[in-house]
Amino acid sequence: MSQVGVIPPPAGETAHFNDGFSDLQVALIVVNSVTYFFATVFMFLRFYTSAFINKRTEPGDFFVFASWAIGAASFGETMSAIQYGYGQHLWDVTAEQITGYYGKLITMSVTYFWSPSLTKLALLTLFYSVNRSKWGRICTWLLAISIFVYTTVFTVLIAGPCNPLVPANINCVNNVGAAHAALNILSDLIVIVLPVPLIHGLQMPIKQKITVGVLMTLGSFCVVASIVRIVYVTAIQNDVDTTYAEARVGVWSSVEVNIGIMCVSMARLKPFMQRYFPNFLSLGSSHGNSNYKGASSYGPNTSGRRPTYNAYELHSVQPSSVVPPEMMAPEMEGKIRIKTEYYVSRSTQDQDAKSTDAIWKEPSHGEWH
Repeated sequence: MSQVGVIPPPAGETAHFNDGFSDLQVALIVVNSVTYFFATVFMFLRFYTSAFINKRTEPGDFFVFASWAIGAASFGETMSAIQYGYGQHLWDVTAEQITGYYGKLITMSVTYFWSPSLTKLALLTLFYSVNRSKWGRICTWLLAISIFVYTTVFTVLIAGPCNPLVPANINCVNNVGAAHAALNILSDLIVIVLPVPLIHGLQMPIKQKITVGVLMTLGSFCVVASIVRIVYVTAIQNDVDTTYAEARVGVWSSVEVNIGIMCVSMARLKPFMQRYFPNFLSLGSSHGNSNYKGASSYGPNTSGRRPTYNAYELHSVQPSSVVPPEMMAPEMEGKIRIKTEYYVSRSTQDQDAKSTDAIWKEPSHGEWH
């Protein structure tokens, strides 16, 4: 008995069944495997840094692990969906296969919804711990709640009213995908912008501000993959070749999810790099005079001048000397007493001496206004 595709092939095309993997399916396998491998490596480096270098865990570690675990489920479901025609043209997919594919589409969608959301929540825990400003923390909480709420709503929709197992729901599935993609990009952009007021208020050179900003928002750099992905998501709306069109989206989904895990893990690897590759990592190194230490202020710089901090340098007026007997108290008679005179002078120095590490160690100084 000959096999028949879900839709007839277009003019000039011939249906092919059991002809091995298509080029798009090969791309799905390679991209998912490579990006998930590197996401795993960087996640374990983050855990190693937390456990053996910093010797403490933080809430963000648990969110990253949850994102990685859900990413593993997404990887497995993607590989399983290939046998049901995922990545094949719809005219090369049988009616028996398409039912199995729609079942996999539910789990692939839900796992995709949650993995990048958990990555963003990991970043927001960092923002919350660094910034002690009331409004900064309120904004962080509001964004975290918004991400959780819209992710939950889309999960309920795809599992219920927009269940792809019901053929009439396919447009609803596509609309949910487009709406989620738009909100995902919007939340990525807000995560990037959120720490700007905090970083702007830091009294340090512009290069160090850029370094801190990159470290704090690294996990949202996958927004580029999100933007590319939404182009394909939009194209699905009018494409009847769903198994092929959705697989193109799936390639960029895996890039977005796994690059997000990699980046949010890299944001916490500076102690690891300082210990094992000190010559490679020079960001945030001190360039100031080693003869003094100053107390810096992290409040906003309203003077309009280049950020500076005050230091108090200790000077010796004269070498240490033995105190003459006539100047010694009676109870000190017969003992040797050494006298050294000092004076303290105030100096002003550029903030270059302040390492970016202080941003993590002294979060209470960051203020938003």
